[in-house]
Amino acid sequence: MKRNESIKNLTTSEISIYKYVLDNINDVLSMNIQELSKNVHASPSSIVRCMKKIGYDGFREFKYSVYNRNRLNVYDLKPDYIVTEERNFFNLDITKIYGQDIESARKILLATKEIIFFGIGTSGILAKYGARQFSNFGFNSKSIEDPFYPLSSKGVNNSSVGIIISESGETQETIVIAKKFKELGGKIISITNTPFNSLTKISNINFHYDIKEEKLDSSLNITTQAPVVFLLELIIRKLASSQ
Repeated sequence: MKRNESIKNLTTSEISIYKYVLDNINDVLSMNIQELSKNVHASPSSIVRCMKKIGYDGFREFKYSVYNRNRLNVYDLKPDYIVTEERNFFNLDITKIYGQDIESARKILLATKEIIFFGIGTSGILAKYGARQFSNFGFNSKSIEDPFYPLSSKGVNNSSVGIIISESGETQETIVIAKKFKELGGKIISITNTPFNSLTKISNINFHYDIKEEKLDSSLNITTQAPVVFLLELIIRKLASSQ
């Protein structure tokens, strides 16, 4: 789906439509707007408004766009495809989209004594990168990749901030860690691909980048993580400039 700053302003009904479409994309592509309307218990006009807010002219244009993108075999993707995907992200009005959340994150991070990064797999590698960069700028940071790491009140409290990275925002082990972190009084800044997921609901602040998800053999996630690196760089530089 297209990234659009208005996504944050979706109504409750539009969020339900958006989440249903994300969770049932293959079925939705074969539906007409009346069928989707019945399944989401919303009027066709509400669906159209939702589609316009996420960057499409209407339901038909949304289906056409997603269908054409899904037709691409990941093995046939040319280098210019990933260039296009990332250009779409970096051509956004970053200041307008992320400005308020960056400022909120800055205030939270300036008040913390320790920043704990967490991620699993590729997200774990990015968490390590984030912790190193924050340390380079003089902030007390460390990364955790072990989903069974024993968090306790001795290590996490109301002066701790967790920066948790997860492409899907639904990895069960990540959700368990996030909930435990929150129970101990820590604040959570998450970075995910989409805005509506379990991790976002737990987070104090969420940054999402809305890049087309790509998988090999329907299981190995190879979605580009360039936006994650950029967002980490953006946050740390905003934070460092405040010192």
